[in-house]
Amino acid sequence: MSIDRSSSAAGAAGSSGSGAAFRSSGASSPASSAASSGDGAGRATGGACGEGGLPIAVPDLSSLLRPRSVAVIGASNRPGTIGGELFLNLLRNRFQGPVYPVNPKGSAVMSVRSWPSVAALPEAVDLAVVVVPAAKVERAVRACAQR
Repeated sequence: MSIDRSSSAAGAAGSSGSGAAFRSSGASSPASSAASSGDGAGRATGGACGEGGLPIAVPDLSSLLRPRSVAVIGASNRPGTIGGELFLNLLRNRFQGPVYPVNPKGSAVMSVRSWPSVAALPEAVDLAVVVVPAAKVERAVRACAQR
């Protein structure tokens, strides 16, 4: 897979970030094509075909690429930790939606109210970033899926 930086999907959507299009470095086939539009339910409306000309469902990735809200599971007050630096970067760069730090050990992370668990969040989030020890990842992901 290679990155084509000449295409800017993010720029076309009106954001200021630099976009990148991904394409397979293997042989071209109808299955490697992707649809450029969808019906909002994650289904392709044209262009993408699999074997036998059957349409390929293209998932809606807008929650991943343009989330309206973010939970940082494992957010921390400790400088230099992944959870601390990631949360700080979201705050410093003025993410436009709510950012929820999830940390069972405290009531605030960097002066922002924290939540003890994903289940305790006031709303479901578009994007959950899991930055916990490996032994706790599966439990965190399952909590997100149940939400």
